[in-house]
Amino acid sequence: MDAPTMLTVGQVVRYPEPPTPEPEHLDGCRNFFNLTALPGAPRLIMNRGIDHPARVSAPDGQRRPVILLRSNPLQAGSSKTPWDDEIDLKRGKVVYYGDHRASTTVPLGGTRGNGTLLLTAEAHRSDRPEIRATAVPLLIFRSVEHNRQTKGYLEFCGLGVIDKVYARKAGGPNHQENISKLQI
Repeated sequence: MDAPTMLTVGQVVRYPEPPTPEPEHLDGCRNFFNLTALPGAPRLIMNRGIDHPARVSAPDGQRRPVILLRSNPLQAGSSKTPWDDEIDLKRGKVVYYGDHRASTTVPLGGTRGNGTLLLTAEAHRSDRPEIRATAVPLLIFRSVEHNRQTKGYLEFCGLGVIDKVYARKAGGPNHQENISKLQI
């Protein structure tokens, strides 16, 4: 049996375009698609700030296996990324702004990503253990410069739990998720 796949906080992975699971390492970093490939499962994609794969069959029924959050501090303050997410690994705190852009025509909370995070926050914040046990895990990444390149590299920042969700107006309407990074 193969050794379990490991991803450590602070590890930089290569996110190649086009997506390919081979080779295992690219440019001295683990290939994201190789790292996350599971036989028979769809490929995990992080082309958006909030990505979530399709639901899968689990012993307790259909469930979403993970939500991937991708912060891009290299583009913060731009028209594409007007908000500046805050990731403080030492304190274990993340302030993440959702995917509602100025050009978005659906109501706040109606975008694909924000809608998913709102549903997830309900389970994360529930006072009922059986509800919290169904909460979808959040894996947090941020884009980083590596080998003098500003695209295609992600740093793994950890596993998080949503503490609070705020509706924001500054910088354009959006949701702000306050997340605690878990120590595992």
